[in-house]
Amino acid sequence: MSSSSDGNKKASMFFAGLIVLFPLRLVITAASFSIVRFQLPPSLIGLFINKFNNPLQISIVIGTLLINILSWSNLNEKVMRYTSITVHWLYLIIHLILLLIYRSGGIEGNLGAYYWVIIVAGILSGAIITSVVGVNGKDVACFTVSVPLSGILVSGYHFLFLKYANKLSTYETSYNIVYYQIIISILIIFVASILWTMSFSRNTTSSSTEGSDGGSTISEVISQMGLTVVGQGLQLVIYPGIAPYQLISMDEGRIIDAYCMLFCVFPQLVLFTMEMLGSTGAPSKKWEGNLKFWNLTWLSVIIYLGLAITFFHVLYYPDSTLSKHIIGNKAVVGCLTVMFLLLHNTITNIGLNGVGPHGTFYNSLNMLLGLGTMTALGYIGDGHLTTYRMYSRENWPTEGFTNFQAFKFWCRGTMSNTWYSIKTSFNTDIRGVFSNMK
Repeated sequence: MSSSSDGNKKASMFFAGLIVLFPLRLVITAASFSIVRFQLPPSLIGLFINKFNNPLQISIVIGTLLINILSWSNLNEKVMRYTSITVHWLYLIIHLILLLIYRSGGIEGNLGAYYWVIIVAGILSGAIITSVVGVNGKDVACFTVSVPLSGILVSGYHFLFLKYANKLSTYETSYNIVYYQIIISILIIFVASILWTMSFSRNTTSSSTEGSDGGSTISEVISQMGLTVVGQGLQLVIYPGIAPYQLISMDEGRIIDAYCMLFCVFPQLVLFTMEMLGSTGAPSKKWEGNLKFWNLTWLSVIIYLGLAITFFHVLYYPDSTLSKHIIGNKAVVGCLTVMFLLLHNTITNIGLNGVGPHGTFYNSLNMLLGLGTMTALGYIGDGHLTTYRMYSRENWPTEGFTNFQAFKFWCRGTMSNTWYSIKTSFNTDIRGVFSNMK
């Protein structure tokens, strides 16, 4: 393989990582502007994010599952390559449709159509995530490093737009900032699609595979896949619902969020640098011989789980000595939250890189398990917080309960609210949902 071809593939992976979360950036990062464009009360922004984010997360998993079904079918490498090319161009088309729909509908906009196109974009996002890693597993570090950069890119764009748009009305500002965000997304997706097509339309030497499973057995990838599942799965249970926002004020939580965005790309940058320098000790190689030491990453899982337990302890025992040193202390909450996310990114990305050289089948399965677990536990985390917020400390429902009785009470409430959240994830009349809340 020529160095030029290898460089093109790395660039293609970088751009693929940059574009995959564009629907999520619209749903979450641009939510405060979208809600104004669609003439909804700003007070409903939390509901707006939930009603868009929940089905989007499910749709991403659906896209991941569809690509996994293809990989399980033992189709040849050419089919997977052309599938990855096709989903790139479909992703571009759906964003063009999204732009047209965003402009339509007059002053109130066409919220229902916007909602369903976002969901379709989520399916294609999941398909891209899985197909690109399946086709080019060895360069996964180039993919993962650019995923968080898209968040920084969008936030930077919002900052610059707001700085120079002070003469516009609130509605015009909100309308235009999202409108041009979609246009910028389309341009980047167009570049990404061209790069990917140029790099993978021809049958070049495989980057990672010896058949769909890379000649590997499950015992060779179980550790790496376990790291991915644990690293991805636990994040949404804790962040951002519990840490930082249950432990600190909303304004201070936003500041911590900004620090998290800046610092938590560090693990990906380290792995990316190792890959670009051609390090023989990078986790993107098979963990054999001297590289078995990457299995020691499981030691950091102990700290990761310990932090999660600490956050739950603070939530349920606010009067303990430990809790008093954490609650309301923005420095401590900030440090613990950043540490938790650094561990999340470290564990997850070492796992993703470790599965990389083991072929399409294991890379696709790893993505499905990681994203599936994250989505499932995210729903459970949301159900838990919904249950928790139903009660005040003055009217605590488990007062006098044994630990086991209290555990059963919270589990029962959590699963009830989780099931309700799943049932109501998709809405045929999304504007009606908000109209009923006015």
